[in-house]
This record gives sequence, C-alpha cells and structure tokens, in this order.
Amino acid sequence: MRINTLQAAADVAFQAGDLARAEERLREAIDAACEAGGGSGPVIVALIGPFDFLAHLGALRGDSERALLLAGCAERLRDETGIWPRPWFSLADRHWLTDLDTRLGKRARTVRAEGRRLTVAQAVSYALTDERPGSLSTRELGVTELVAEGLTDKEIAARLAISERTAESHVQRIRDKLGFQSRAQIARWAAEHAPSIR
Repeated sequence: MRINTLQAAADVAFQAGDLARAEERLREAIDAACEAGGGSGPVIVALIGPFDFLAHLGALRGDSERALLLAGCAERLRDETGIWPRPWFSLADRHWLTDLDTRLGKRARTVRAEGRRLTVAQAVSYALTDERPGSLSTRELGVTELVAEGLTDKEIAARLAISERTAESHVQRIRDKLGFQSRAQIARWAAEHAPSIR
C-alpha cells in the first residue's frame, strides 16, 4: 500500500535527520489516505500514524500548539475506531507529549482538547498546511480562483498537474474550511476576497 511506503520513507528521513523530508512524506501519506477513501473521505485509520508523527515533528521544531492539536486529533481517532495501530515509525516513545503536558500544564490540555474536537477534514487540512483550521493554504486559495473561473475538478487537476482526486480533495477541504456546500459559494467567496488572495 502506497500509504505504508510513504510512512516508512518518512521514518527513514527522520532517522537521517531530515525533518523537512519526513514531513513532506507524511503529508503525501495523508493525501494518499484521502485518495484511497474515494468520495467517502479519507481512510481514517491511515491518518492516525501520520498525525502522531507530524505532532512529534512539531514538538521537535518547538511548535507546541501544532504538536498538541495533531496529537489530540490522533487520540480521538484511536478512541473512535478502537484501533491502536502498531507504531510503524521509531517514535513509539511518546515522552515528548508528556514533556509538553508537564511544561504547558492547563494550556496543553486545552489545546489537545481542541485537537480532539477537530473534524477529520479540519485535521487533514491543518496537517497538510501548517495553518489553523478555518484558514486556507496558498494552494487552496489558488484552487478557489480556479473554481471561480468555472473549472471542473478535472480541469483544475490538469492546470495544476495533480490527480483529479487530489483536486477533488482540495475543493472538499475548501468547502469544509469555509463551511460551504457548493462550488458557487466558493466562487462567490473568491470574488469577494479577490484582492486579498492574489
């Protein structure tokens, strides 16, 4: 499965000290989990490991909030599915999370609880972009412009040299982030925010 290969590649990069490459591979694994789910959303179980690993990378980089949000979401997914996958990466020791809890106290508990409340779509978007839920990434802003031009997912995919499923995922994440149900709402939003998104 492509997801497992990408997760293993992330671990290899981590072991080599290349945190940026590890994060890149984990984001690709999340994209692959979204594509594998087809139109029904991502394969939830396949997100737990990447969310945990990205949380640990956030802690290593000193981004406590990112680490705690993603850890909270991964915890909720494990609780909901009842599945505790065997750690596929060499970060099974979660001492970093205990350290953050001890150091940040109540703030750590608050942020983890916020992570537990994220929808899967919000968590995926946050994991892929570094941006708090509700804000659009640079890529998503570009996709909103293409939606406003009236392009289909297939045309967006061709324009951006990505798969059609990835284009569909971008459009769905935009809908989820902005609370919209239709492409027309995205197009109106893009028209209203045109000066600020260019």
